[in-house]
Amino acid sequence: MLVKIFFISEFFLKETLALEVMHNSEKSILKAAKLLIKAENVHIAGFRSAISFASYMNYMGKMVFDNFYLMSDSGLSAAQDLARLKNNSLLVAFSTTPYSTETVKLIKTARSLNIKTLSFTDSSISPLARHSDYFIVVEINKQNKWFNMAPMISVIENVLEKCFEILGDDADKKIDYFAKRIKDINGYWRV
Repeated sequence: MLVKIFFISEFFLKETLALEVMHNSEKSILKAAKLLIKAENVHIAGFRSAISFASYMNYMGKMVFDNFYLMSDSGLSAAQDLARLKNNSLLVAFSTTPYSTETVKLIKTARSLNIKTLSFTDSSISPLARHSDYFIVVEINKQNKWFNMAPMISVIENVLEKCFEILGDDADKKIDYFAKRIKDINGYWRV
């Protein structure tokens, strides 16, 4: 699985950056984790098929982070969602080919408001990559009629696992507490 993260700068060619970080997936995961940890609030978005990625990251992240928020998958509420974001917030967006117009517009608008953006996408030349402050490229292959989206879930898990590793015992305690609370309210089926 190929994973890359870049800082976009008009002074560097993206292809040069792609070559420089192509083999540094651990560094890419670490950078994304640090962005998530440092942000005051993390707003996560995905439209159409990418809503599943956004929802998964939000659910898994909320076990430890109280500041993760899933944005509505309706493009109609994007303005209200963006209005809540501050300069120390992070917008995380997901989209793969064919790229969601709503996601691209959301990223572009967030950047115009000086809100940091981190995108998970499938190409270093995707519209998300071109308009995000940071992006992670996840190789997605088409098999017959469907794209294999499992690598995106793996990358989400790797990034969150790195966050939890950095946070150490505090993350472990929060995950244990979350699991206990779900069990206490019979959130898991018992035979």
